Amino acid sequence: MKKGIMAVLCLMLVIALLMACNSQDEEEGHAAEGVDVSLEESKEIELKTDPFALTVYAAGVSEEEFDERFRWALETEFPHADFHYMTNTPGNAIGDVIARGEIPDIIRIDIPGLKTYSDFGILMDLNPLVEKFDYDLQRFNPSYMQDIINAGQTGELFGLPVPPNFPRVLFYNIDLFDRFGEEYPTDGMNWDEVYELARKLSRTEGDVTYHGFVANLTSITRDNQYSLPVMHPREDGLSDFDMWQKIFNNYLRFYQIPNNEIGDGVGSYAEPFNEGYAAMYSGQYNLYAPISEEINWDMVSIPIDPDGPKRMGQRSPAYLTVTEQSEHKNEAFAAIMAMLSDEVQMNDSLNGILPTITNPEVLAALGKGNPIYENKNMGALSYYEPSDAPERRSPDVVAVSDTAQTVLIRQKFHDAAKGLKDVNTALREADEELRQMAEAERMNQ
Repeated sequence: MKKGIMAVLCLMLVIALLMACNSQDEEEGHAAEGVDVSLEESKEIELKTDPFALTVYAAGVSEEEFDERFRWALETEFPHADFHYMTNTPGNAIGDVIARGEIPDIIRIDIPGLKTYSDFGILMDLNPLVEKFDYDLQRFNPSYMQDIINAGQTGELFGLPVPPNFPRVLFYNIDLFDRFGEEYPTDGMNWDEVYELARKLSRTEGDVTYHGFVANLTSITRDNQYSLPVMHPREDGLSDFDMWQKIFNNYLRFYQIPNNEIGDGVGSYAEPFNEGYAAMYSGQYNLYAPISEEINWDMVSIPIDPDGPKRMGQRSPAYLTVTEQSEHKNEAFAAIMAMLSDEVQMNDSLNGILPTITNPEVLAALGKGNPIYENKNMGALSYYEPSDAPERRSPDVVAVSDTAQTVLIRQKFHDAAKGLKDVNTALREADEELRQMAEAERMNQ
């Protein structure tokens, strides 16, 4: 995959340079598309022309990935700047970096960890910079924009969405379907149809158990098609007992199929699929956790409840933002603009990385430059529109960590699927524990 990425990057960089030259000759005074946008032309914004340094921090993203996806664009736009990259290697967690007084200029944040960054006091509202640069926020998927605004509880904009995002899909093992003589899943199926397939495919042959269906427990709960939050936006406790009961019951039936019982863990459950013992896997399209190369797989759109919204549940992407303490806020925002340009996201899309913009040409290129994805059903990722951002906690109630909420609801589902407690008991416990979390947060204020 690395060779493929580098080949595409080299090709696109040549194209970018040619476009820049042609644009300058043909349309003097107008900005070319892509990373070579003349940032000073739309408004009179003073950017440093002398050498300067910017530090970029992105937990979970290797330096190799940063260099392949972004560095070329930054160095093209800012040849006089030095970009220092940091990630969360041992001793370099964001708390460690802040404690040393080495606060970066640009950080990559996500919604589950937003409260942590907020508590560190390094987030800033990007709206003034958006206005200063006359930056078009309409180019992004509106769900991603709304999610970060909702999560902040203040109406402020704490980041701009950076690929990838993590939509839900249904993976299937082609060889197992062929072996057991069943028709492949198709886009647009509902959960009842998938349940019937799972029932037919769950079996034991000799000492080998084949699961008809396994699922990522985080995605089936948190990333639901109803945009249902775990915690009530304006009250303490569970958001909607009846709806959570519906979600739990929909999936619990799969684990009541003989030979398809749930395991002991509460993780992604990708292992049985990647080892060839599961016919279907409800998970996230996630390049950081790819399907094993040993599996002959494809994917279809995530099944839906036909009585609910015809939307694709998803986890929102990460976001790039400027820190409050940066001494180079204009330059840092301009660098983010370069990293999120159409040209950079076209490179991402060709390599199978889902873009965060709505440009149809960029979306249509998804996976076409990557041998792993060029022959897969990439249309599954856009068969439904992404679900709306879930309603977040209101500003006038105490915030509770998204991660804590997710861990709790996932554990309660597993308890019910394992038969340790019935659905109503599991959800009543979730409601009570959410109230306790809220009270603990109030005590800490």
